[in-house]
Amino acid sequence: MNRRDWLIACGQLAGTAAVGLTAPGCEPPPTIPQLPQAGLDDEVTALPPAYLTATFEPREDSAIAWFASGAATVAHVELWPDGQEDPQPVATVELDAATGLTAAVHLRDLTPGTEHRYRVFFEGAGYGPWLRFRTAPPRDAVEPVSFLFSGDVGIHAELDGAFGVLAAQEVPLYFHLGDWPYADQAPAAYTLSQFRLRHRSVRDPYAIQEWLWSTPLVAIFDDHDVKENWAGMELADEDPERLLTGLRVWREYFPFAGEVAYRELRWGRLAHFFVLDTRLYRDRRDPRRDRWKMLGDAQLAWLTAALRGSDAAFKIIVSSVPFGFDGYEDDDWSAFAADRGAVLDVVRETRIEPLIVLSADRHWFAARHLENGIREYQVGPLTAGLGKYPDSFPPNVVASALVRNFGRIDLDADAETGIARLTFSCRDIDGNLIFTERAESQLASR
Repeated sequence: MNRRDWLIACGQLAGTAAVGLTAPGCEPPPTIPQLPQAGLDDEVTALPPAYLTATFEPREDSAIAWFASGAATVAHVELWPDGQEDPQPVATVELDAATGLTAAVHLRDLTPGTEHRYRVFFEGAGYGPWLRFRTAPPRDAVEPVSFLFSGDVGIHAELDGAFGVLAAQEVPLYFHLGDWPYADQAPAAYTLSQFRLRHRSVRDPYAIQEWLWSTPLVAIFDDHDVKENWAGMELADEDPERLLTGLRVWREYFPFAGEVAYRELRWGRLAHFFVLDTRLYRDRRDPRRDRWKMLGDAQLAWLTAALRGSDAAFKIIVSSVPFGFDGYEDDDWSAFAADRGAVLDVVRETRIEPLIVLSADRHWFAARHLENGIREYQVGPLTAGLGKYPDSFPPNVVASALVRNFGRIDLDADAETGIARLTFSCRDIDGNLIFTERAESQLASR
């Protein structure tokens, strides 16, 4: 495989595993048969671990319905927007070995700021549970929102209660910042079947599934989803098949629309999220450290332009690795000075204050107040093992905790003053408060 083929394959991240996610060029869905007559409270017979369902990427007018089975079957999806009298069939999909018995259906043309529910009928098993999600409000709306974020999951059955704590938060979004299946833990995954088995084993638990029925995900991968501390350009030289296979299966279980993993998401006038791919385009092969790249030219140009052009009250970068540490293992932003400097230039020139950065990877919590008013909230692990503190903290760390944790951000605004407010809180997996602080920003004038 040459460099061009690798970039094309990685950029697409095996998008053919989903229905309606890589248009144009997709085949139209088959004719949808009439589903069995069923009411809102009909019996649920397709449940984990044999049948899995989840929602991804809720936006103004779309979301992604994801589902999986334990054996080849045909699945039918029906959608029931709030206020509609009856559910409507929207897709029929075959689940087979080609996509690892998973499927993703893009639910389109939805009404902004509206509650929706949908369910999947699996032939031979019956209906799965209703899944609920809320579409984002229109771009010009000021609608309060709360969301959760964390990273680092793994298999820890004794900690499954954490997912019930997350579900009880009742938020419309959860951002996952990488390291869910720990595919590189011994025995490490290399083949398609090995990666699929690792993902399936950490998605099966009933507690996780029950949480996902009510909480949509926006996810990005990190190192342990493929190989510890990997950099895309280096791994493409060393083991391109492992790289492509790992990312292909990751996308089977964490779908998103489009051809690249970096993307943006708006929540009205309050929040503009920039989800970054900090792994695939990394290049540390130049002996001159100041020329190392984390995001690649295209992603960096997209990010800086999008930050400059955003009129949201809070610009929020979603990064799997910390923005403000001190070069630990050459793996965070401080080892990539040019990319970090380009972001800082935008912050200074456009007077973004505060820029909010969400990060994970270190397996302990830290809140940082960085240069130019940047605030970083490093969270995790959620249920994976704890890390260890560095020998010393830089003075920008205003709070820390060596516990399993997750972050929550609440956004609202005062219509009279035009002041938007952000409240961050970090909680342990029993729900106990660890740290909280607030920030303000000005709503753009209309």
